[in-house]
Amino acid sequence: MILARTVYDAYPEAEALDIDPPEDGESLENYFKRIKNDLKDCGDTLFAFIMIELNDCLDRPVASLLRARHDLQNVIDALHDASNGSGREENEDDVDDMDMDEDEARERHKD
Repeated sequence: MILARTVYDAYPEAEALDIDPPEDGESLENYFKRIKNDLKDCGDTLFAFIMIELNDCLDRPVASLLRARHDLQNVIDALHDASNGSGREENEDDVDDMDMDEDEARERHKD
């Protein structure tokens, strides 16, 4: 059983989300049932996505998120390629609170 607290505590700044935190010992499945109607208004679509994805694949949560990471990387790569062709260079002002540039992120997440 995956505890919801494991996911919640690992999520950056989860305490700032506009959603109830998991109760002690609460399973991911039960937590999702309790908060699913509030996810759209939680203030963080990535957290909502992660919770939905994990709930859909409770039997293989790591594989599910790895597949999502791969899909997101494909989109990031496509955007990077498109921005290079447009003549517009992205810079640090385009992304708030990022600790790495695109090349570092791509290198970190290579399969």
